[in-house]
Amino acid sequence: MNSRQKQILALLRTSDQSIKSLASRFGVTEMTVRRDLKALSGHEGVIVSRGQVMLYDKLQKSSEDAETESSAVVRADIAEALYHRIIPAETLFLSGGRTTLAFARYLASHCSSPVTVVTNSLAVASTLFCGNNRNGAAGQCRVILLGGEMRDDQMDLMGPVAEKNLREYHVEWLVTGCDAADPERGFFTSDLSVSNLERESVKIAGHVAVITESGKFDLKAFVKFADFSDIDLLVTDGNLPPSVAERLEQHGLEVIRISVGEE
Repeated sequence: MNSRQKQILALLRTSDQSIKSLASRFGVTEMTVRRDLKALSGHEGVIVSRGQVMLYDKLQKSSEDAETESSAVVRADIAEALYHRIIPAETLFLSGGRTTLAFARYLASHCSSPVTVVTNSLAVASTLFCGNNRNGAAGQCRVILLGGEMRDDQMDLMGPVAEKNLREYHVEWLVTGCDAADPERGFFTSDLSVSNLERESVKIAGHVAVITESGKFDLKAFVKFADFSDIDLLVTDGNLPPSVAERLEQHGLEVIRISVGEE
């Protein structure tokens, strides 16, 4: 690591930067900055998106800060159950969201066979990329990040560009979450732009898995993105009432209810 790269890293630990501002600050070309960032990405978790530069550790911390310890345990157990149900699979689409991110973490640390992951989530992409580097498993998780417009409140890419890019792919499994679920109506999200991308992701998947905490069945959200006919598998915690699970199974879903903390 040369002197300029060390200074770039110090700046990123303080705040996110742009390639243009870094080039101006150090009096070099943007191509030189990109080479520096590529050199840093292998061992420092530097993420570049739409000309903006950030550190994986900061992104990871912001995701973890949003979770309570109990919620993190539930999501981790749901993620593990899904992994053992659908892996090995050669191609996946992982949407944004904390439960999907938990699955990405488990996949990054446990996957022993090659898998290609398409995602619109910077957090998911960086988790898989950095997991490859940390675990010496380079090549096990090939990551494809969609283009698009970044949501203001999330590290996800959305909009017409992301939707257009998504149509170019076909994956074995879509793994997604939801903001709310209704045992009679389907799965919902609070964001219209998210619903558009979710609908497109359902179309390009051979199978669809929803992973979510059972409490989402007590919530309401703005727009439905999937009917029960679109979904093959639901993985949730054991607090989902048996009557709800039975109703979902009548709709044709496979329902896995896990006991949190179970060995």
